[in-house]
Amino acid sequence: MKYGIFGDVHGNLAAFEAVWKALNTAGCEKFICTGDVTGYGPQPHECIQRVRETGAVCVLGNHDEYVANLLDTHLAKLDVDIRQTIEWMRSTLPMEDIRWLGGLPLHVETDGFTVVHGMLGPKHWGYVTNTETLLAHFAYQKTAVCFNGHTHMPIYGCQLPDRPPMIDFLTRAVTVPSTARVLINPGGVGQPRDRDARAACCTYDSVTREVRPIRVEYDVAATQNLMRELKLPVRFIERLAFGK
Repeated sequence: MKYGIFGDVHGNLAAFEAVWKALNTAGCEKFICTGDVTGYGPQPHECIQRVRETGAVCVLGNHDEYVANLLDTHLAKLDVDIRQTIEWMRSTLPMEDIRWLGGLPLHVETDGFTVVHGMLGPKHWGYVTNTETLLAHFAYQKTAVCFNGHTHMPIYGCQLPDRPPMIDFLTRAVTVPSTARVLINPGGVGQPRDRDARAACCTYDSVTREVRPIRVEYDVAATQNLMRELKLPVRFIERLAFGK
């Protein structure tokens, strides 16, 4: 079975459509979303609709939780620009979308692997970026393979028996060793942060155990123009062109 893995769509419909086309061209049969369908971008409703139409297994992202959580005391702790965007999304999304977001699980075990947005364990919105955080995550990972998001960067973390863990950017195809425990981050669809503005995703073949990263061009300027029309925060608009 070939899986298409994507996440951190962040309301960027143009980026998602480009990724969706690439994953279908690659022959993917099932799809997994590592969370954060909403946040930052100008078309959260359209992205929710499209992700739901794909039938992807989807988990809750932190921005999805912000949108679905109606307790404003939680919002008060957020960055002012993020708060502005979340409040706008709450005001524009239909209640059906908010209910769908609120019903997403924090993590899922399916087809022999795990899906989570941040990391497994009590610090579920933690970032896995180094061997220390990778080990903290692995302490709760029961399956050999786990997919996550949250950092907006393609990352491959691996631990073989009796060897120290390693973590690096996912820049080329990798075959997962049969005795390894791995964490795979496909990178960000709607707001990449690895200094590559192209939308990111990856494929996973459960037979060959190959993970293959994919980067695709999309109309960044069109998304930026929509964000300007909606008066969304300038720094969220500008960063799209630089992938950071």
